Amino acid sequence: MDNEYKDTLAQMTEIIKKYRNTHDILLCGDLNGSIHRSKTSHDPLLKKFLAENSLELNQEYPEKNLFHHNGKSSGQIDYFFSASKDLTQYVQILDMEAENTSDHVPVIATIKRKLIRKSNKPKSVIVRTKWEKCNLQKYQLTISDGVEKILQASNKNIEEDITSIEKVMHNACNEAIPNYNKSITTKSTGKSLWNKNISEASKITKEKHALWKNGGAPKDKNNPLKSQLTTAKRLLRKAHRQAYASQREKLANQIMTASSSDNKLFHKLLRTQRSDGNRFTKTLRRDHQMAETNEDILHMWTDYFYELSNPDYKQDFDYENMSSLLCKIQ
Repeated sequence: MDNEYKDTLAQMTEIIKKYRNTHDILLCGDLNGSIHRSKTSHDPLLKKFLAENSLELNQEYPEKNLFHHNGKSSGQIDYFFSASKDLTQYVQILDMEAENTSDHVPVIATIKRKLIRKSNKPKSVIVRTKWEKCNLQKYQLTISDGVEKILQASNKNIEEDITSIEKVMHNACNEAIPNYNKSITTKSTGKSLWNKNISEASKITKEKHALWKNGGAPKDKNNPLKSQLTTAKRLLRKAHRQAYASQREKLANQIMTASSSDNKLFHKLLRTQRSDGNRFTKTLRRDHQMAETNEDILHMWTDYFYELSNPDYKQDFDYENMSSLLCKIQ
């Protein structure tokens, strides 16, 4: 049992060493050991682990959060340890409730840190290795040649031999697997629309693509496999168009029925117009005026909402009928 506990602490030590210089370390949970006693074998191991990794408690940390069911004994094994005392600003231990069948009571810690919002920058990722495309014969041959060379040149140094074996395995993958360890740049484009129709159309398209590929990927448009794949793709694009059209219609209905005090919708329209999304128009037209720059579009929106908030009453307009229509809509 102690060996398992030691192994767990060793794993946590490795994680802490890896991230200590780039992250704030906060270790929390049931650590199965106490810093206020020495009667179990885990207690001294835990204290040694904390000292080696410079982890400590908040100065105002309560002492008891474990209560035995017999109601006579209690202790503390649930912790929030950090590398700096100011990381956990406040720790609270909740009362024991009748519904709580555990001998632990909930422990809550308030973390004092300011989160910095980062932009969605492109990031480089490694493509998943496609083992199903591996040339097994070439892979085995490259491994055999590499291992034979290692055995001939080995100096009986285990670390050097392990490094050499790793290089041989990577070299075998490069030789036998297309695009092995290839790096690609990705960038999140935000949330896209997804519904049941798109999901079904996407599933059918993938199935038709697999059949077309397994059938030799024919290019002839009259080929049944090619024709079925084209039809499936067309239906998938149609499902996407319908979803976006439904979204635009929903927004239009919200605008038509919105009250003048709906600030949330107002700012949503402004953000939509100001955004750089390529599916939004770059031109705004009102009456006989045309706005094509961001500044002109902003001014046109300003004038439009100003007129909405300051209606121009005209003698030849039936305001009673308009009021009755608005009452029916609302």
